[in-house]
Amino acid sequence: MESSFNSPVVVNIRIEGASTTIFEGPVQTRGHDVTTDSAGTRRADGTNGNENPFPGPTCTAALDDMANAHGFTWDGTYNSTLDDIMITTIGGETAAPNSTFWQLALNFTRADRGGGQLQIRNGDSVLWALVSTTVDKSPLKLKGPRSAVLNTAFTVTVINGENRQPISGATVSGSTTNNNGEATITLTTVGTHTLKAQHANHARSNELRVRVTRQ
Repeated sequence: MESSFNSPVVVNIRIEGASTTIFEGPVQTRGHDVTTDSAGTRRADGTNGNENPFPGPTCTAALDDMANAHGFTWDGTYNSTLDDIMITTIGGETAAPNSTFWQLALNFTRADRGGGQLQIRNGDSVLWALVSTTVDKSPLKLKGPRSAVLNTAFTVTVINGENRQPISGATVSGSTTNNNGEATITLTTVGTHTLKAQHANHARSNELRVRVTRQ
C-alpha cells in the first residue's frame, strides 16, 4: 500500500526568477532523497517531520527532477526543526538574506510547510518564485484564449491565484488590466506567442500560449 502512495505523477513546475521565468513545463516525479551542496542528502518524500504517514511525490522532489532533466542547479540549507531543505538557489539565482526568498506555492496557494513535506498529485501546479520579504507576493493567474486572429483584439484576465479576485494594474504584453482584471491584447505577428502577467505586489503569472493565425 505504501508504494501506491509514491507512484510517479506528472505536474507542471514553474520557476520564476527575480526578473524572468527560469522554467515552466511538465515534469514526472515521485518522492525520493535529494542532495544539495549545502544540505547534503535529505528526504523529500513528505515523511519529513512526520508530516505524512507514507512517502509520496513532493514539491522539492519535483524541483530536483526538473533540475536534473533540464540542466539546472539548485541548493538549500537543512532545517532540523522541519526536517526539510530551505531553498536558497535555483538556476543561478540566490535569495538575498533578509531581502528575498524562494516562495513555494501549490496550485497558486502559498505553502504553509516545506517543499519536502508538501505532497503533490498528478496535474498539480508547483511554483517556486524569488520574491521580496517585505511585500505580500501572492501568485498571479493569467487566463485567456488559446488562439487569436492577427491584428484582432482579444481579452485576457488576471486574478489573484489564491483568492480569485481580479487584479488591476497588472501588465500583459504592454497592456494594463482594469478594475475587472481585464486587459485588451492585439498581436501583430503570426505564430505562437507566450504571454505573462506581472504586478509589483504579486509573483509573476503562469504563461498563456496564444496561437495567432491570419483568420
